[in-house]
Amino acid sequence: MRNLLRPVPGHHRGNCGQSYVLTLGGDMIFWGTLRFDITDLEFADFRGVVGELASVLFRGDIFFANFEGVMTRAWNAYHDAASPFRFVSSLETAEFLARVFLRPVLSFANNHCFDAGETGILDTLRACGEHGIGIGCAGIGKSKDEALQPVMVELPSLTVGFVALTDLLPEYGYAAAMSVGALELTRENLKRSIRYARVRSEVVVVSLHTIGDIRAPFSFWPDRHQRSLARFAAECGADIVVGHHPHGLQYAERYQGAYIFYSLGALFYDPLLETSISPTHPFYAARRIFGGAIATVELCRSGVHALSLTPSRMFAWDNDARPMLVRGPLSSRLIARVLEGLLV
Repeated sequence: MRNLLRPVPGHHRGNCGQSYVLTLGGDMIFWGTLRFDITDLEFADFRGVVGELASVLFRGDIFFANFEGVMTRAWNAYHDAASPFRFVSSLETAEFLARVFLRPVLSFANNHCFDAGETGILDTLRACGEHGIGIGCAGIGKSKDEALQPVMVELPSLTVGFVALTDLLPEYGYAAAMSVGALELTRENLKRSIRYARVRSEVVVVSLHTIGDIRAPFSFWPDRHQRSLARFAAECGADIVVGHHPHGLQYAERYQGAYIFYSLGALFYDPLLETSISPTHPFYAARRIFGGAIATVELCRSGVHALSLTPSRMFAWDNDARPMLVRGPLSSRLIARVLEGLLV
């Protein structure tokens, strides 16, 4: 299944010149059956893991998603007793993803980027930058100044800047003047990071890993906290705002010319994740995952001129997990409901 790109109102393709496709995904959670050692897997094998999503994920010029956790060998470097999960992937994950996706940019500004402490973040930065791999790491750095810097993707006639922030970490997880961490989601940091990106790019994409109550069950509707920060990003000059953390596809809207996807849900995850903790655990409701969607955005120097959504979900299959497209009338109604706020 391939959803047709839908033109956005008010955009005239004649002003565009050459256009490109930006593919946006939700959370990538390499845990459980998906936390595999990929050093022995070939490219064709990973296309098999991606399954039905390959035709959507691999047709873009840039791929962007949220990588939940870090890539490191320091499995036991750090543990936060308050969190029931640690999302730690092997270093080879970076090389693997770089071989699969064209021009990948990943946000690491999330509540699991400190799951292996400072060592995990430093290892991730090295892994994504080694051997000319060129995975863009947005939202983390060896200092606050570094975390503030946008990831720039330069295409022949278009430059796209990516910034990422989160407010779901304890204080010690945020980057500071002389310390490693993620970029804290404050209004001042959001304004500065967008300003830095705007100076050097025609299109600015902002990733916000946030929610008002981290223990709240999933809702199709974004909460007041999400709406306030996403709209502020639009007011500061963001062209596209991508929300992460809520474990399902949420409503989207167009606000002051910006396209806001409040949550694209989860792209890759183990369906058994929610069963790994007791239903009486305070995080149980928030850990339930309802899939997500891939957003395909066609853009050029003058902005976004077409987009589509492709719902997907992970299913357990012979002690493994495989992604599948969500088809049928329910899928069509979900797409229409999400997009009604964008195509106005």
